[in-house]
Amino acid sequence: LSMTRVLIIGLDGMSVELLDVLMSRGITPTLRRLKHEGASATMRSTLPPVTAPAWASFATGKNPGKHGCFDFVEIGPSINSTRPLSRPDIKAITFYEAAASYGLKCILINLPLSFPPLMRENLILLASITTRSKIKAYPRELVKDIPLLSDYRVVPNAELAVKGDMEKFVEDVRELERVRFDIAHYLLTSYDWDVFCVLFSGTDFLQHWLYDVLLGVRNLYGELDLYKDIDGYISRLINAAPSDTNTFI
Repeated sequence: LSMTRVLIIGLDGMSVELLDVLMSRGITPTLRRLKHEGASATMRSTLPPVTAPAWASFATGKNPGKHGCFDFVEIGPSINSTRPLSRPDIKAITFYEAAASYGLKCILINLPLSFPPLMRENLILLASITTRSKIKAYPRELVKDIPLLSDYRVVPNAELAVKGDMEKFVEDVRELERVRFDIAHYLLTSYDWDVFCVLFSGTDFLQHWLYDVLLGVRNLYGELDLYKDIDGYISRLINAAPSDTNTFI
């Protein structure tokens, strides 16, 4: 049986409206090329349109009513009693677990609700915003092979944005994604894989604070540079992947 690899690159919170503006202004030439040379469509989000249930639906192919994830937390007997959700709370098998069970090697970077893994064979996982433990990767010995993992972060320094220092906040988000890309590129080029998935969250982090500025394409705080960065990362990942790879954004 002939198999092809699958490369999945996620852009968290990325809206069609903003992406159209960025492509028309030449900020994201790689994404523009992929849209015109490949197939594209507008995706609907989940109800509610929140990171945790949306990516749980992505991973399972089911809506929140079927996989049971509606937010980042589960409310207990009282509204003041909440518990963070994790992989065991998703009441469905994920595509990567199904693939791994058939012997396909899967690498997933920053996919929400993938921790802690229910199975570990054929899987490499890096933490996401929903990871509550201090463990950054599975298998744990991956840290010894990739020293850069010591710099791996899942969230930026939000205090910078709260204080109104948006230039430093944007740069902090860019640095976070630089590290994530370097690790992703190393894993993609140095490890065997059949399914490779990396999620860039910087798009969502910036859009929470600067969406109106981004739509105006003014680059007041260097925010457009993040999208240029990620567009370049996408190009480099695609070019580094084997020729038999199918890419999904």
